[in-house]
Amino acid sequence: MFFSLWQVGLDIQMSGVRALAVLKRRYGWQVRYWWYHPLDKGVLQNGNLHKPEKLTEVFRLLAQLLPKNISLRINLPAQRILQKSIPKPDKRLREPACREFIQFNAKKQFSINDQTLSLDYRAPIKNSTSLLMTAAHQQEINAWQNCLENAGLKPNVIDISPCALRYMAAEAKLSQEHILLHQLENEWLWTSPLNTPFRYGLISGTQENIIEELRCVYSDGYRPMSQIYYTGLLEVAPPKNTIPWSPFLAFKQFQPPLPALPMSFALAGGLAVRPKDF
Repeated sequence: MFFSLWQVGLDIQMSGVRALAVLKRRYGWQVRYWWYHPLDKGVLQNGNLHKPEKLTEVFRLLAQLLPKNISLRINLPAQRILQKSIPKPDKRLREPACREFIQFNAKKQFSINDQTLSLDYRAPIKNSTSLLMTAAHQQEINAWQNCLENAGLKPNVIDISPCALRYMAAEAKLSQEHILLHQLENEWLWTSPLNTPFRYGLISGTQENIIEELRCVYSDGYRPMSQIYYTGLLEVAPPKNTIPWSPFLAFKQFQPPLPALPMSFALAGGLAVRPKDF
């Protein structure tokens, strides 16, 4: 199926906002537009929104450059996402009992009133006996939505950064056996290989020791660490023994100029090409 509606991925990080708009064509993905705007210091800190009015101003600039009818996808900051595993409900359970079972277990795992959380869950692998639960504070989601709506933008999809990274890697036809590593301003986001159960995390480290830090985290309870694909927000040399890649590998048509640092659009691109929910 091919679409005439722009799919726009909006990646919001501490240093700036990146947007990538694509169309699905018969021959593949076509990049329609890309956009970057830096953020003032203090607007966003460790995933927390401190100056929503400043972010709204940036969103208004973007809204003026986009068509009225788009499919807008945004990511929640990885720093603000909670993750736990819970037992999978018995197959014999039907709604609403199944939902109540999941909510009861989520409340125990997160030790927070479930009414304050927005919950999502998935089986990490086929035939798994557990569910991977992700949660975000509903108040924080509302704050992001208010910023966008005050600028005349309405998100159709809200996802998390690790999933966006995996969507982009899949569309770029990267090896499914390699770990994905994405450098943020102060942290590193990693996700498990595409052919393994979905796992992710945030770790601290320098360019020199990040691979060893990742090895300690990833090898603890998982299979031995494989090779690593690298993307990031910063114009620095990639860590040793990593494989840099560009999300623009997935796009069949785009007009120059490209961004100065194409790999910094990995999350925006992943959101843009994210499959629709049915």
